Amino acid sequence: MVSASSSAQSEFELYGRADISVNRVNMDALLPRPKEWQLNGNASRIGFRGSYQLTDAIELIYQVESEINFDDDYSLAARGKDTVEQRNTFAGIQGNFGRIIAGRHDTPIKTAGREVDRFNDQVLADVKNFLEGEDRVSDLIMYTTPIWMG
Repeated sequence: MVSASSSAQSEFELYGRADISVNRVNMDALLPRPKEWQLNGNASRIGFRGSYQLTDAIELIYQVESEINFDDDYSLAARGKDTVEQRNTFAGIQGNFGRIIAGRHDTPIKTAGREVDRFNDQVLADVKNFLEGEDRVSDLIMYTTPIWMG
C-alpha cells in the first residue's frame, strides 16, 4: 500500500492484493473432466482511491479498482473472464449526511454478506456461488446513511 498527500486537502492511495492459490479440483459434477490442478487468482486486485475536501462539510471521493485474474482459461474461476476486470469503481461525495456514489459497486447483499462469508473471495467456497444478488453492479447510484446511534 502506498499513500501520498499533495496538500492538506487531498489524499491518494495506491493499493493491491495478490492472493494466488493452487487447487486440486474434482469437477466431475460440473463438467465431464477429470480431477485437475487449477491456478486461481482469488480476487487479486490493484487500484487507487482518494479524496478531495471541497468544503468543510463535503468531500469528493473516488476509486478505480481492477481484478487481476492469474487463472488459466480452463479453471472454473477463469471461465468467461478477462485477465483484467473492473471491480468497485466510482466517484461521489460524502459528509455528515452520508455518502452518495455513482459507478460500479458491490450490492448491499454483497456488502452485508462479508460479515458471515468466511470464504469471501475464494473461488469455490465463496457464498456468491450459492446466494443470488451477492454481486457487483454497474450504472449504480447509491446513498449510504451515516452511522446512527452506533
